[in-house]
Amino acid sequence: MSPTFQAYGLTWNRHVPGEPQPVEDDDLVEAIIRAERSSIMTYDQCVSRASMWNWGKIPNRPDWEIVGWRNPVTETEAAR
Repeated sequence: MSPTFQAYGLTWNRHVPGEPQPVEDDDLVEAIIRAERSSIMTYDQCVSRASMWNWGKIPNRPDWEIVGWRNPVTETEAAR
């Protein structure tokens, strides 16, 4: 399985819920969450510090588990 994937026209780093937080607490990240009820992934455009996201498994809300993350908009993307 590739460590990255494409969704919403962006490249995301794959995350398996329950694995350790992949970045430092103060790093800014965007997350993409699993939306099991609709069989799609939802892109949460909120940029937050990594420590604010729940990187673990959420047994009562698996549709809110993070399956991908990325750093906020890069200068290259902002120039588009």
